[in-house]
Amino acid sequence: MIQLLLIICRLDEKRKPPGMNEEIRLGDYITLLTEGREDAEFALSLQDISIFANLDLVISLYDNIISNAVKYGRSDCPIEISLYQKEDFVYCRVRDFGEGIAEAEQGKIFNPFYRVDTSRSEKGFGLGLPLAQKIAQYYHGGISVESEPGQGATFLVWVKSEEKE
Repeated sequence: MIQLLLIICRLDEKRKPPGMNEEIRLGDYITLLTEGREDAEFALSLQDISIFANLDLVISLYDNIISNAVKYGRSDCPIEISLYQKEDFVYCRVRDFGEGIAEAEQGKIFNPFYRVDTSRSEKGFGLGLPLAQKIAQYYHGGISVESEPGQGATFLVWVKSEEKE
């Protein structure tokens, strides 16, 4: 948990993490994050797209979003993941078919330590989505969510495609 808090603070301060110039083929890493998981099925539609970024941060960003879809999605419906590029941004759309998030909660889920339902048995500190959002913002992007209770949730993550320095 301390490690996550330090990363969030460093990103808030706009301190440059090491490995910024590393070329990352996003589709390959998203595939790696989904392969071999016995707790979910995935429907992937991934374009071959590369960005220049810190590999650890990028993996943390997409792993948080995908892990939440697995955690809160239904096991009998595949999680849909698409990766595509539009103009200067790379978009990753992750859709689950779980219980969804009430509109009143959607703005709060990016606050550190906030959890929609604290009575659930899942472990966590409420830092995954705030960290993911900070990483996306660091790369001149963001995260949005669309959801209705009982209809699942769709998270859209976008980052700037040209970040080579």
